[in-house]
Amino acid sequence: MAPAGHGRAALIQVPRLRLGLEWPLPDSGCRLLGAVDGEWRHYRGGLARYDGRLLWGEAGTRCPLARGALTLLARAARDDGSAERPGEDTRRQELALAWQGPAFRRGEAVLLAQAGRARDEAGYSPLIRNDARREIRRFSLRAELAWPLAEAWQLVAALEHTRQISNLGLFGLEQRLLTAGLRYQQ
Repeated sequence: MAPAGHGRAALIQVPRLRLGLEWPLPDSGCRLLGAVDGEWRHYRGGLARYDGRLLWGEAGTRCPLARGALTLLARAARDDGSAERPGEDTRRQELALAWQGPAFRRGEAVLLAQAGRARDEAGYSPLIRNDARREIRRFSLRAELAWPLAEAWQLVAALEHTRQISNLGLFGLEQRLLTAGLRYQQ
């Protein structure tokens, strides 16, 4: 469960359930990936109209390279919302391409490119563009470097650029992030 919010009370709860399988491809070293992922969003504080249920289907492949591995994933989901939620149900599609491998002496690098699309099945609001259906296209690039410090600790630095384009200007955004910190992994 991943709560998010402000103060002491979580604004949203998001329990998830994921079932994934991998199948080796003979004579290639590659693996086929498949998964079903369920997500249930519940908002508190009188915001239940924004609740939703997502069911993702995912397929892809992971292949070793001379240095590192390359992963390609495609996902699609239907986000079932209530009739009171702006846009009601939403269809989502995502595509990701990632390379993960060694960097410098003991470090590890991840390069990730993602593209996604979301389209509401009903108008978002009569107050915005005559109740137009919201459409969002999202593109992001991320580069991350991690270096081991101790048994379970890593020093991590990442650079990310995201651009979101929408037919409803309210949902367009562009962000650039530079992060650095420590990561603990068991």
